[in-house]
Amino acid sequence: MRNALRFPIRLKILITMLVVVTGVVGAIVATMANLFHMDKKTYITDLVSMVTASTAEERGPTTAACCRRLACRRPTCWPTSNAIRCLSPASWTARRT
Repeated sequence: MRNALRFPIRLKILITMLVVVTGVVGAIVATMANLFHMDKKTYITDLVSMVTASTAEERGPTTAACCRRLACRRPTCWPTSNAIRCLSPASWTARRT
């Protein structure tokens, strides 16, 4: 009765190595997947930022021209570093006369 469930040492070592290697590979895969998702999120954020900046730079002069053509009486245009400068309160009184 004592010798009913006896496993050879080779099988014990094989199962131990299988569990260790599976655990290590699983940890590596989980880490790499996490790094990939973080990198992809950063890439998309940077891409959206660059597209937004270039679109704003391209549309700046057009928006400024529309603002001048409509003779805005209040600062409705969004100021940017390039071309859009809304009418200042000093120019509001100058235009009204």
